[in-house]
Amino acid sequence: MSPSTPKNPRSRRPVALAASGAALALLTGFSPTAVARPAIDRNPVIYFGQNVVWHPGDQASAGTTTNGATLRFQTDGNLVLYQLNTGNVLWASNTNGTGANEMLFPANGPILLEHNGKLITHVGPYGSNSFDAIVQPDKNFVFYDADGNATWATNTS
Repeated sequence: MSPSTPKNPRSRRPVALAASGAALALLTGFSPTAVARPAIDRNPVIYFGQNVVWHPGDQASAGTTTNGATLRFQTDGNLVLYQLNTGNVLWASNTNGTGANEMLFPANGPILLEHNGKLITHVGPYGSNSFDAIVQPDKNFVFYDADGNATWATNTS
């Protein structure tokens, strides 16, 4: 499965990380449950093994409004890839209604969807040595290894 957009594994950009609830409470004195958490629009490149956690409402987009995609972790627990210009669903994890409230990116993949620390399902291959996952401008969501080889894709380009 080779994605249509080539990628250079050496030109990596750091992903923006949100403070964890515990760190936020420690630094500010505010409990994260006391304040509504705004959605975070994330970098389209997600690095595994760097303690990245998504919560419902977080999303990552790539491309333009005429050709691109958004990966959104919805409040119903579903992880969905949408086409930007139409809003059509390109791919979904089919986890709506499961109560999934965290999406984790452990070292080497896959993405884990959990409800209060209990695994609901995973997205992507186990043991693939995935290094990062990218929402690409060609409307494909792809996992890559450290050498830049695709290890899993939604095949939606």
